[in-house]
Amino acid sequence: MPTLVAYPGKVKVADQDIYLDNAQNFAAKVEVAREVDDDLRAWLSARGIETLHQAFAELERADWMIRLIAACGVAVEQAQCVGFAADCAQHVLHLWQAAFPNDEEPAQAIAEARHASVESDAAASDALRAGIRAILHSDPPNNRAGYAATAAAAAAFAAESGRPSDYNLGCAADAAHRAQAAADSLEEERRWQMDCLRRWF
Repeated sequence: MPTLVAYPGKVKVADQDIYLDNAQNFAAKVEVAREVDDDLRAWLSARGIETLHQAFAELERADWMIRLIAACGVAVEQAQCVGFAADCAQHVLHLWQAAFPNDEEPAQAIAEARHASVESDAAASDALRAGIRAILHSDPPNNRAGYAATAAAAAAFAAESGRPSDYNLGCAADAAHRAQAAADSLEEERRWQMDCLRRWF
């Protein structure tokens, strides 16, 4: 299998390999990938999507796009996953802050995730784990503010050291999905997330 790499701006294949532009390879991976659910498969089929590049151009959901990237075995930098996930969480953080103005834990978790993605020292890892525990132990409510808080937790999970690429991508997809659930406008949030994804990936 060729080495696949994600570069900022678009998903490319290292050394000009045509692997991801091969419809047969793409279809085979999508069919068996645990990251791809029935709704996403139905969308791909209805649109006649045959390559990852075509999906990246036409898909309007960043969480689905990330799951396709993972399904195709594209290796991405952890910093890309953390940056995207943290941006998604930051985008809806105001909902948590409006509901719980004295609780800074989600904001701190986002900041710690960004820091841990560039500083892999023990102190950064400890702060990151503490931030995740603080959010999850606070039992965020099952509403838009709570989804914003758990988006921050997902961003922090993406920054954990020593995790494989598919784990980091899964956390980034989860952060995007939770931010969509929190957003004022689902359509606008999805559009913003795809623009954000294209900046990071």
